[in-house]
Amino acid sequence: MARYTTSDLSRKSGDLIAEALRKPVTITQRGKPRLVLLSTEDYRHLMTRADTRDVGTLAALSDRAADFRHAVEGNNGGPRARTSGESVSFEKSGRAQLAKLCRRFHVRRLDVFGSATGPRFDPATSDLDFLVTFAALEPAEYADAFFGLRDALQSFFHRDVDLVTESAFANPYFREQVEAERQTLFLRQ
Repeated sequence: MARYTTSDLSRKSGDLIAEALRKPVTITQRGKPRLVLLSTEDYRHLMTRADTRDVGTLAALSDRAADFRHAVEGNNGGPRARTSGESVSFEKSGRAQLAKLCRRFHVRRLDVFGSATGPRFDPATSDLDFLVTFAALEPAEYADAFFGLRDALQSFFHRDVDLVTESAFANPYFREQVEAERQTLFLRQ
């Protein structure tokens, strides 16, 4: 992440804005990170993405946990060809690579939820929804970890990824839905 000082705001504002449109920029004051400047697209993704979800009933979610557990621990998982109505699965080697990504980006816990945990998954259109908890990080490091993990997961799974944190849960019904269907993929011990 690029770093600029508060005095750079007035002297190099054009450079700073151009950089922030490409990736988040840290603004320091007296040598300490104070602000992160990022594009409105990245900001919207961080702050409002969670509230755009549909809410399902707990009854409709009842068998998804078993489906996902079977897929994750099954013999033939890994990113592979899937048919509509089949949950996402992972090979052991895929889980090891996923754990490496999590350690690289300071993840304490990574859960999957949404269509990937049950029969709603459509390989042609479904994205993957992840709930992440990071280790304690400075704001600039947090932004790097969040966007780096999101991009790495998209590359790893070859599909769009929605990455949310628990602090983004403004909607209690959405929180309830996620809690009902979340499946842990990585837990730092």
